[in-house]
Amino acid sequence: MPEGSPGPPPIVTLSLIGVATSALADGGAERTAIIAGPAGALYMVRDGDAVTTSYRVGAVLPESVRLVDATGASLSLTMR
Repeated sequence: MPEGSPGPPPIVTLSLIGVATSALADGGAERTAIIAGPAGALYMVRDGDAVTTSYRVGAVLPESVRLVDATGASLSLTMR
């Protein structure tokens, strides 16, 4: 790679540590993903929220969360 050329974006280590579910008045559910990030960062996010500067939440499911980057590529995190 030539000097001064940007390299690949840094790899961000994220892990899903929980999903909280709140019941809505209409009988539906709203989910909040709890994601651990680099340097002790903690993200409590819902659909559409940002996670780091690289991702947005595409969907929060009962056992997983789907993150989407600016290119449209997705990353799925599941609870372990």
